[in-house]
Amino acid sequence: MGAPLLELFDKDALDRIHELTVDILSKVGFLIESRPVLEMVREHVSRVDMEKKRVWMDESELMEWIKKAPKELTLASRDGKNDLPHPAKISYGATDGQPVEVFDLETGARRHSTYADCIQLAKLADALPQVQIYWPMVAATDKDPAVCSYYELTASMESTTKHIQHGAHDTDEADFQIEYCSAIAGSLKNLQRKPFISNTHTPMSPLLLDKGQINAAVAYAKAGLPNIHLVMVILGSSGPVTMPGAIAQGNAEILASIAVCEMANPGSPSIYSFESGSMDMRSGVFLSGSIEGALMTAGACQFAKRYSLPNQMGGLAASGAIPGFEVGIQKAISGLIPVMAGADSVVGIGGINRSGVESCIQMVLDCEAWRSIVRTVEDIRIDENSLAMKAIEEVGPGGTYLRSLHTLRNFKKETIIPELVSGHSSKDIPKEEEMIASARKKAKKILAEHKSPGFEPSMKKELDGIFKRHADLAMKTHG
Repeated sequence: MGAPLLELFDKDALDRIHELTVDILSKVGFLIESRPVLEMVREHVSRVDMEKKRVWMDESELMEWIKKAPKELTLASRDGKNDLPHPAKISYGATDGQPVEVFDLETGARRHSTYADCIQLAKLADALPQVQIYWPMVAATDKDPAVCSYYELTASMESTTKHIQHGAHDTDEADFQIEYCSAIAGSLKNLQRKPFISNTHTPMSPLLLDKGQINAAVAYAKAGLPNIHLVMVILGSSGPVTMPGAIAQGNAEILASIAVCEMANPGSPSIYSFESGSMDMRSGVFLSGSIEGALMTAGACQFAKRYSLPNQMGGLAASGAIPGFEVGIQKAISGLIPVMAGADSVVGIGGINRSGVESCIQMVLDCEAWRSIVRTVEDIRIDENSLAMKAIEEVGPGGTYLRSLHTLRNFKKETIIPELVSGHSSKDIPKEEEMIASARKKAKKILAEHKSPGFEPSMKKELDGIFKRHADLAMKTHG
């Protein structure tokens, strides 16, 4: 990607927030709830309190490990058709995940999500070209909680060949995901060369690395597979109410997570990820899709680039509870700003109601919006064809370009033609409702016609065996 179109901070401001980040990690420190990870960190860091599970790092210790993280990586697809080099030329679109509710495509009712929904949403994502990274979008609440995440992964793998980012909540889940995907790839080495899965690790703000998640992130790091270190700082709740302070805290949480994973395996791939926002002080509700959240992602993009780390930012976010104008304006603002700031990828396609509900209709609507959002950062060619002098001479004063061959040859690549709204609505049908109806129709058509990739019978049998062995262990451990 070329120079960002939007930079929130100048150099002095970046320096001051970086200095605050270092002060947080050297003076306040952070907690690691996992004893094995804490013991590993103690071998590399001068200040660790094993009893309080607290770690402090000065700038030299921190940056020694951050510099070991790869500056470039590729999130691969299974079939090689949607491999995603980082840094990106233009931001990649990613789905949202993983709440426990969904809007039923047939009835429109809001209900708990099921394994069947996991399959349906992944199949739709496989067919939509604007979805380039698939985060399993809902939880399989009809499965036992001990293994619902296992079902969510298998549903995704069988329904799309695009890159899948999933979250492992403990070492057992990480081991299952790594073995399952290694079998698909043919070996762990093949998977390392073309990682079509990555792990979403979410530090708990403020400044805490959860036992299960950091164990899973370390397992991924040791396997040489990508971790996406995603912080979700909420202004005035889990972080300072001021944006610079909240960005500094989130920055500290991400860098601490990356450093720990580099200690586990120097050179393991990490992605810097920021998905934060403000809180409604009247109710305590998180305001997803807020302008403050969007601006924070812009600032976070600058820090990811400062440390030469690939990034993924929150966006296309909305607090609105149903598809419509409120959701549309929130998603447009929160999606556009990180793209203009140089995000490698933006998470949020399909989610509404503070990422609490997923919707096939919203997926289609978001993909329509995404076409225009990424247009803002596409290169505008300056050449003989685009300057169009020959066409201007041929048409002349008072003419029309409708008959021009130049128009015929160029209009499809020069303009975005809406796919969901005709522009000729009946006077009795509001345009917004027509757009939602068109999105529902498109989603149903895709699901009826698109064929999921699936697996060959022999591979399916092997994968089912791996699934059963790990699921039985999880049920025994957590049941």
